[in-house]
Amino acid sequence: AFSAKAFGGNPAAVVFRHGTERWMRSVANENNLAETAFLCRLGPSDFAIRWFTPTTEVELCGHATLASAYALWFTGRAVANSITFHTRTAGNLLVTKKADGWLEMDLPTSEITHLSQIPSPFQTALNGTTILGCAHGPPGLPDWLIEIPSLDDIKNIDPNNFKIDIVERGVIVTAKADSPFAFESRFFAPNVGIPEDPVTGSSFSLLAPYWQVKQEDVLARQVSKRGGVIRVHTNAADSRTIVQGQATLVLEAQLLTPRHDLF
Repeated sequence: AFSAKAFGGNPAAVVFRHGTERWMRSVANENNLAETAFLCRLGPSDFAIRWFTPTTEVELCGHATLASAYALWFTGRAVANSITFHTRTAGNLLVTKKADGWLEMDLPTSEITHLSQIPSPFQTALNGTTILGCAHGPPGLPDWLIEIPSLDDIKNIDPNNFKIDIVERGVIVTAKADSPFAFESRFFAPNVGIPEDPVTGSSFSLLAPYWQVKQEDVLARQVSKRGGVIRVHTNAADSRTIVQGQATLVLEAQLLTPRHDLF
């Protein structure tokens, strides 16, 4: 997801069925990707979705939702231009296929809390790099967001430095960018088994309000090793963040394990 070419963007596995929680955790651990999405059909264009990292279930995952929509269209399991994913805690997520081939994902805009005092573990993790701003997401998306001065500063970060107790899920580090991009970022989540997430769709639910993105699309870039480009705008009236990206299929396989517990 978030790449039109193989081996870019953020890889996700998509499994077209649910199973016991223990089975889904085992499959996600076996896949060893940032996220595996499990789908269950509810109607022609409606699917229940759950997301698992190699170690835990998460409440929201943007890139695996985008990948799920692409996989459903690619395999002919969905034919309408819009698919609704029903989540356990994040409401319904709508993904629409645009005329230019990009996929548009409708996410809830998260309320961010700006902190005037920077927690000291972040100062240590960034090796003294100047911190221009610090914010935290709500309980449903409890990520930290840190603004630093430049792309060079972002590129020099060691992901292992963010394995710290106050981080519940992940840390977004961001900086203002040069044209054509409005801002750039990286995402680190070592406490849930992901040292660095290549492109993180859900992070834009926090990045959009932080950078005060309005109703017109802006380009953003996540500058991991794989990298990805995102178009994003907000719908303030509905408190939604609209994230657009591209996707491609790299591997198609058959899962042979039964859906009951494996042990």
